[in-house]
Amino acid sequence: MDDGKMMFTPALLAVALAACGDGVIDDGAAGEAVAEPVILATSQSTAERPTAAASPAATEGLTIVWKRFRTAVLDGDAATIRALSAPMVEQRGELDSTPVVKLTPAKVPAVLTQMIKAQSGEGAGTVGDALAALDATPNADTPTWARVGDFEFTRSTVGWRLSAFFYEPGVS
Repeated sequence: MDDGKMMFTPALLAVALAACGDGVIDDGAAGEAVAEPVILATSQSTAERPTAAASPAATEGLTIVWKRFRTAVLDGDAATIRALSAPMVEQRGELDSTPVVKLTPAKVPAVLTQMIKAQSGEGAGTVGDALAALDATPNADTPTWARVGDFEFTRSTVGWRLSAFFYEPGVS
């Protein structure tokens, strides 16, 4: 250990990771959780270490993410929809018994395009018409989960992302 490197055995690493919990601390500001970086080992001096700056998307609030997401869906902006999607997005149906379809971010834009063209179950017009009329300022139900209309978002270290939505083709 004279060379400045720290050695971790698998058992010690497991204990260290268990002590870290989920890596999220509450900073006390409006119930927002903040990711705390964990540095396990480094051979760099403090002056050489890069600083961990959060990406802007990671620090955006739910309202900003919702507005970007809604605009992207209405405009057919597939790149933004993919960027605002979790690594796995659940497509759920109207009933609890409807099978859940798991979608990668690459598949989400096409399904949402179908969804907004479908007839709305809320009255005349399409789901896209209803989404365009929905001028919501969402509030998170918990610090890490929110539902806005037919869309669910979860918050992780990368920020708020679409994690599920309710759409069953052929059902209106």
